[in-house]
Amino acid sequence: MTHPYTIAWKATVYRGIQMRSRTEARWAIFFDALELKWDYEPRTFRTPDGGYIPDFYIRARRPYWLEAKGKEPDERDYTRARHVETETRLKLRFLVGSIPEFAVNGTLPHTTVRVFSSGKWRPAIWKAGWNPARVDDALSIARSAHADESDVMVPGVGTGGVVGSTPF
Repeated sequence: MTHPYTIAWKATVYRGIQMRSRTEARWAIFFDALELKWDYEPRTFRTPDGGYIPDFYIRARRPYWLEAKGKEPDERDYTRARHVETETRLKLRFLVGSIPEFAVNGTLPHTTVRVFSSGKWRPAIWKAGWNPARVDDALSIARSAHADESDVMVPGVGTGGVVGSTPF
């Protein structure tokens, strides 16, 4: 029997990788559409509050961790994330909720992103310097992704076909 407050996530496969939820798979599709290099759950951390596996490691010029959360992170999530940041000296961002409908000038809205700043976790805008049309196209591809009958995620269709053709 499952705990009454346990949410049963729908595991799915994307690019041959078993992911714990479709939300994670959709974010992976978003990263691919932006040509971000990523690893899924590459490392387990031992924290004072238990084991912790960040969802994504983004291999950028300045690498960072990403954690996709369906709901607002709780204090335990934030404590474990701070441990990862301290141990690795890399930022960890939370992506909260589902894929947003749109970006504002190429940035994800503050309702989606949480970062640790000035001693506490705060909503933030993810400024990455992407072409705004490219971000909107990547969001559209990720939002319209669907799972086939075998629970394998299939990327959706973009809005303008600019993904992969516009420079960052």
